[in-house]
Amino acid sequence: MLDKLIELGIRDIDINNIKEFINEDNIEDFNKIIILLKSINCNDSMIRNIVVGNPFILQRDYEDILELTNYLTSIGFKNLNLLYDSYPMFLNKDKFEIEDYIESKVKNNNSLEDIIDDLESNPLLIEEID
Repeated sequence: MLDKLIELGIRDIDINNIKEFINEDNIEDFNKIIILLKSINCNDSMIRNIVVGNPFILQRDYEDILELTNYLTSIGFKNLNLLYDSYPMFLNKDKFEIEDYIESKVKNNNSLEDIIDDLESNPLLIEEID
C-alpha cells in the first residue's frame, strides 16, 4: 500500500503520520476505493487530501464506501467529489447513518432538497450523525 500512497503523491511526512492505518491486507479494497473516487471526478489532489485528512479510509471496506456513494448519488447529491474533498470524514459514515439523519430531518419538516443543500454547503453538519 505504501507504493500506492507514494504513487498518489502523498508526502513522506504524511505517510509517516498515517502509517498506523495502513493495512496491507486491505490493498485490494483501497485500490477499488481510489477507482471509485476517480469515477466521481476526484482528481489526484483531492484523493491525497481525502487520504491524509481521513486515514481511516485505508481500513474501510470498498463495499461500504460504494454503498454510501451510490446512496448519496441516488438521493440527489451532485458533487460528491467536492463533498468528500472538503470533509473526508464523511467517508466514515455508513449508508444507514445517513438514512437515519435524513429521516430525522424530514420528520422535522425539512425537505430532502434542503437537507442535501445543507450538507453540501456545510459538510460539518454530518457530525450530528451519531
